[in-house]
Amino acid sequence: MTAISKKSIVVLFKATLLVTLFIGVSCTSESVSDFDSQNKRAEKKERPMKGNMSNTADLSVDPIFCVTPIGPVPITTNHLFGNVTHLGKLQDGSSGSPQTCEVYDEATFTLRITYNTIYIAPNGDKLYGLSETFVTPAPPTFTSGSFYGSVTIDGGTGRFTDAEGGWDEINGSFDDAGSSWQIDGSISYGSITY
Repeated sequence: MTAISKKSIVVLFKATLLVTLFIGVSCTSESVSDFDSQNKRAEKKERPMKGNMSNTADLSVDPIFCVTPIGPVPITTNHLFGNVTHLGKLQDGSSGSPQTCEVYDEATFTLRITYNTIYIAPNGDKLYGLSETFVTPAPPTFTSGSFYGSVTIDGGTGRFTDAEGGWDEINGSFDDAGSSWQIDGSISYGSITY
């Protein structure tokens, strides 16, 4: 029987260590096979959503009219602008289209307006929403005032296909030139293949 030399044991140990390190490095999440990575999906996760928004009237679309004690009030479709987390800078085509309007509180002349909204991200992904906004115009002209409300997310396209969540519209004000406000809420979107 031959004796194994000390030098042979050291070489064998180093080779085993090298193979172990190679296997450990080659099994990282970045090196998972295409088959495995195509079948892994991230879970939907609630993420905070904040931003600053503004709008201007889209005069190419006929307004709806809100019947009020002082007469009909035109409610316009609006171009939406802003920068919002998970959306980035809103792109052309982002809009809010009024669906209904009613007098919510006659004493303060507050109107309740619902809108269908579309928010377009820089890559073209769309996020759809349903907005409920409470607008209080200031007398005597009623062309400026304040508002608050909320948006419920109703899916979208691309990464927002199954999006859920919503946000509050806060610090809203308007005048003849348009409106501005902040949003504060959350969004859940996922099932993102990675």
